[in-house]
Amino acid sequence: MERPIELYALTWRFDAPTAARYTSRYTHGADLTDLALVEKLTSRAKSVEPYVSLTDLRRRREVALDDVVEALEPRRHLCAAHSSSDKMFFSFVAMIKTAARTALRAPFPVCHDAFSFLGLQGTEGGRVVTWCSACYAGADRGRLTTQLQEAVAKYPQEVSIVPKDDAWKVWD
Repeated sequence: MERPIELYALTWRFDAPTAARYTSRYTHGADLTDLALVEKLTSRAKSVEPYVSLTDLRRRREVALDDVVEALEPRRHLCAAHSSSDKMFFSFVAMIKTAARTALRAPFPVCHDAFSFLGLQGTEGGRVVTWCSACYAGADRGRLTTQLQEAVAKYPQEVSIVPKDDAWKVWD
């Protein structure tokens, strides 16, 4: 979708909550700290509400990242060398969160395999998240994938604060 922020703003301007929910899925990569973008959003929408709605979505997404990380059970599957200190463990969790933020920018993310979805194991050994061959050795990849799929399904993808009236609603 081209120019999702502008389209999202118009859904608010014309009171279209269904369209606002749908278009918000395409705004995950937008920098909400960019003042020019915020000005464009609020001026096109003629309201600050769409900005508040997107920042609320970002907050809910950040909180839900913990469930995505937990789905991979990092405490259980890191090798002794990488789980021996809190610094190593939290560095690994931070890498998983960064990889998850990237993977979950898609408007409709689909996880077929836990490791490839988050870049734990890319094609030909290219990895987004670095770890040694002993980490996750013997892990039940199918179970971890199922757990991650469940976490992704629950992950907030669209705004929950929407325009009050639906201009596109079918009239009775």
